[in-house]
Amino acid sequence: MKHYTLSAPCIINQFDKHNELKDLLLSHICSGKADELKLINEYHSNFIHRLDWNNSTDFQRPWVQLFLSKFSDYLSDLANEMGFESVVLTAIWYQQYIKDSIHGWHTHGDNFTGVYYLELHESSPVTELIDNGEIIQLQVKEGDFVVFPSFVKHRAPKIMNDNRKTIISFNFNLDTINSDFIERIKE
Repeated sequence: MKHYTLSAPCIINQFDKHNELKDLLLSHICSGKADELKLINEYHSNFIHRLDWNNSTDFQRPWVQLFLSKFSDYLSDLANEMGFESVVLTAIWYQQYIKDSIHGWHTHGDNFTGVYYLELHESSPVTELIDNGEIIQLQVKEGDFVVFPSFVKHRAPKIMNDNRKTIISFNFNLDTINSDFIERIKE
């Protein structure tokens, strides 16, 4: 068996509409319907205080409409930078973590996963990824978003303090390789 190690993109960027949207998004999120996830066994440790993952394909939720009205262009620009014509968003949801919250190692479906750090205290742990058997701690701050291939194992380490953390996560596929990209690789 041959084994090749291919580089996979992990992109971190600042969302410049963060300050404009943060309080509005948190207001919608905190007043909306939410679930709680508790699944702790010998394989998984998951405790997420509030999330709406069960509604992740409902793009009509008020906070989703608000967020996407400002964020969709970022995804389109990202797709173009990566050599694709378009983005097909398949799911979007929020997760809120409080003290003792944790989201164990997992992967997502679709091509890519995104995490937007809506509420992140500087002492709160951030997403960790596994790359070539090593744990990578992302260097992100509140208002940043990160995008990485959905097959990459990742987790949200346990919150050890009283600072709430809120993220918006989303899955998407990239569609149709753009002709500019094809021309560049022909050269």
